[in-house]
Amino acid sequence: MIDHAAPLIRVLGDGSTEWPYSLARFYQDFPHVSKVPSPAAAWLAGFGVQQVQLVAAPAGDIVTELEPQQVGEAWVQQWTARAYTQEERDSLLAERKAEKRLELAEERRRRIDEVTGPQDEKNNLLLQGTLLLNKKAKGNANQQDEDLLDVLEALGNMAIYVREKEAEIDGAIEGAASLETLDQIDVKDAARWL
Repeated sequence: MIDHAAPLIRVLGDGSTEWPYSLARFYQDFPHVSKVPSPAAAWLAGFGVQQVQLVAAPAGDIVTELEPQQVGEAWVQQWTARAYTQEERDSLLAERKAEKRLELAEERRRRIDEVTGPQDEKNNLLLQGTLLLNKKAKGNANQQDEDLLDVLEALGNMAIYVREKEAEIDGAIEGAASLETLDQIDVKDAARWL
C-alpha cells in the first residue's frame, strides 16, 4: 500500500519520466480512476507509477537530490554532494558575519534599553540631564540635582560599557576565519557581556 506522502515517479510509454510525482498528481492525470486512500503498488505500476526507495543523503556542504534511477526493478533516490569552493566559503563567511553583526546590534540595543528604557524615556533623560548641567553650570544645583546627575552619569557609563563589549564581540566576529569559528560566537551569551 502506498500513502499520499510516498515519493513516486511515473514512467511514460516512451521511457521518459515525470518526477517528482505524487498520488494527488496521479488522480489529476487519471480523473476516471476512483480515489483510493492507499492504493497497492502493483495497481499503480499498471499506470507506470512506481514508488521511489529512499536513500539517506550523503554528507557534504551542498547536497542536491537528483532524479531517481532504476536499479533492477526498483527506482532508487539519488544524491550528489560536494564541498564548498573557496569562493563560496568566503562569500558565505562574509554573509554570515554580516548577519552576526545585525544580531549583535540588536542585542546591544536590547541591553541598552534594559538600562535606559525606551527611546522616549532616553530623550527625557537627555533633556533632564542637559537642564541639570545648565543649572549646575550656573551654580544653582541642589543636592537632589547632584544625585540625579550622578545617576545619569552612571547610566551613561553603563551604555558606554555595553558599546565597548559590543566592539569586543564585533572584533571576534571579524577575526573568525571559518564558519565553524563564527558559529561558536553567541552574541546573546551573557558571559560575553560581563
